[in-house]
Amino acid sequence: ISDPTASPTGGLTASPTGGPTVSPTGGPTVSTTNEPTSDPTAERFTLQPVVANTVAPSVSTTSAPTDSPTDSPTDPTITYVPGQLEVEENGLLLSAGLSARIIARSDEAVPIGDDSVSDDTFHVFPDAAACFAHPQGIENGWAYVSNSNANDGGGGVGAIYFDEQGQVTGYQRLLKGTNYNSGGGVSPWGTWIS
Repeated sequence: ISDPTASPTGGLTASPTGGPTVSPTGGPTVSTTNEPTSDPTAERFTLQPVVANTVAPSVSTTSAPTDSPTDSPTDPTITYVPGQLEVEENGLLLSAGLSARIIARSDEAVPIGDDSVSDDTFHVFPDAAACFAHPQGIENGWAYVSNSNANDGGGGVGAIYFDEQGQVTGYQRLLKGTNYNSGGGVSPWGTWIS
């Protein structure tokens, strides 16, 4: 789960003026609202999809972790209250309006949405990460790219690919045989620095 702030590759974008924003890749947007809460200092956000069937967070009170990936959320508009930690899901304490699902486990094949698994196992010691538009041009899809902070030649970079519904479509190691790929990030050219 990451904070819904501005992203160079789309995804969630925050509106400083309280009005809706437009996501360059058609992902969900965030706008503030003045609805009353039990905490008068809490800032409230409402997640609103820009296109039909865009994945938005859902609220769940499930407290036990699951052994397999969970379904993508389907509720199109959910109120998100930062810091109102009242949802426990998959071992995480989340703010109201957010949910979490397990998409990969280190050193295990990644479950794919078509009931298959990836050829590569998900890298160990995942570290710095970012999201990019899907490299195969899947409309509104994206790739989650992260470093592996392993040593003894076990480091590198891996990418999990998602469709516009948030379903995993693939995983592959992009860089292998390196050590301690810790920090990193998106370059000004839209590439990944390992």
